[in-house]
Amino acid sequence: MPWPACRKLESRGLESRLVTYSGNGVQGSHRNAVNVTNPAAPERGMIHVEKNGLVTWEYSGTLDTAGISKILDDVTNILRTTGLRFRHGWPS
Repeated sequence: MPWPACRKLESRGLESRLVTYSGNGVQGSHRNAVNVTNPAAPERGMIHVEKNGLVTWEYSGTLDTAGISKILDDVTNILRTTGLRFRHGWPS
């Protein structure tokens, strides 16, 4: 296991796997990442997390408006700093 977080994921029933990619076409260069899936719900896709902070969610289904809104809410809560005021509506 590359990171202690993998144990935490696995304790929640998720599967994590270390993957290595060749880096930028440079011989001998590589980058490590962790792919995370839910074996009980494979239709939910896969999260790919690289050590440099790149996170990708691969999902092959379709999302309804409620699903998209839920994802955007979750991402907004992750990105928003504590104490930042919520602004209603679009900026003018």
